[in-house]
Amino acid sequence: MAKALSVKSVDAARPNPAKRIEIGDGLLPGLQLVVQPSGAKSWALRYRRHGKTAKLTLGPVLIERKDDAVTGLIPVGQAMTLAEARAAGREALQQLA
Repeated sequence: MAKALSVKSVDAARPNPAKRIEIGDGLLPGLQLVVQPSGAKSWALRYRRHGKTAKLTLGPVLIERKDDAVTGLIPVGQAMTLAEARAAGREALQQLA
């Protein structure tokens, strides 16, 4: 079983220049942190429907950035924190059931 993702592990995930990396969350089966070779991070949900595996992209990862003058979260579009991604994943799984 995969370990539960944490804010620290999401931040520490580094890209592999050769391929996309998918890191599973141990608390919500199917939830994955996707790290592109470019370094872009997003949330995805893998599930089975009618015997076939499918993937639903939930949105980009909300990253905490610390600037000289501003400290805090900088929202980008529909970016989600780990907690928000878990909640969205649970809701999506309920709707797909």
